[in-house]
Amino acid sequence: MNAVQIRTIEIRKITAGTVYKLVSVGMLFAALPFGLLAGIMGAFGYDVVSLNGKYVYGITAFITAPVLACLISQVFTVFFGAFICLGLWVFSRFKRMNIRIVEDSKA
Repeated sequence: MNAVQIRTIEIRKITAGTVYKLVSVGMLFAALPFGLLAGIMGAFGYDVVSLNGKYVYGITAFITAPVLACLISQVFTVFFGAFICLGLWVFSRFKRMNIRIVEDSKA
């Protein structure tokens, strides 16, 4: 059985790549279920998926909604990631950050 080990490390700053990776994964996994739900509803004829100002239905809606959800999540990632990077950069000028890491220790 694996034991869980929690460590705390002190860092001065986080790279922008790490911030963008975390925000991107979080936004994607938050938006994709909504896109799938909207695609299923659009496939059954509900007016939920709009493309170029017109509602789409059927298999087109089922494919379009998750793709649009992924694209929109990445657009939000660009903006939110930039603001988070800026905020963490300013914060790092005044104080160091502590991050808790959860590790599995192999027995």
